[in-house]
Amino acid sequence: MNNPTHFMPELKLPGFGMKLENHGGKWKIYDSARRKWVVLTPEEWVRQHIYHYLISMKNYPRGLTQCEVKVVVNGLNRRFDLMVSDVHAKPLLLVECKAPDVKISQKTFYQIASYASVLKPKLIMVSNGLEHFVCKISPDLAPQFLVELPDFKDIDFI
Repeated sequence: MNNPTHFMPELKLPGFGMKLENHGGKWKIYDSARRKWVVLTPEEWVRQHIYHYLISMKNYPRGLTQCEVKVVVNGLNRRFDLMVSDVHAKPLLLVECKAPDVKISQKTFYQIASYASVLKPKLIMVSNGLEHFVCKISPDLAPQFLVELPDFKDIDFI
């Protein structure tokens, strides 16, 4: 069976040493954050690239990074893709990933803003692997777009 990287789109993110296996006709990628094999969907392709970008390029600590985070918003259970916390378990960065063919829209920002209203992170990021948007969140929840995601060591200075 063909390697799935041949039909997954090339992203505007650095590659990484991904582990891929075919399990009963379905391609899976090893998610080192959750320590398990997960089905390789276009959104998962983006999530794995973003996760490894955070860890290897921006120096976010692996031990402070969680995948598939649950949050209750207006009494409803929701889930978002990635969260990086500080050493006191306070959220620093929330990340929402979309498949490469999904256009980043105002609806996407409303979605992550609802999570931010509950968790109060310093930063939010939205990406479809081709476009990346990073915002600093002020105490009144007003977003300020940043040119790029800061390194972990620089978060306290934003």
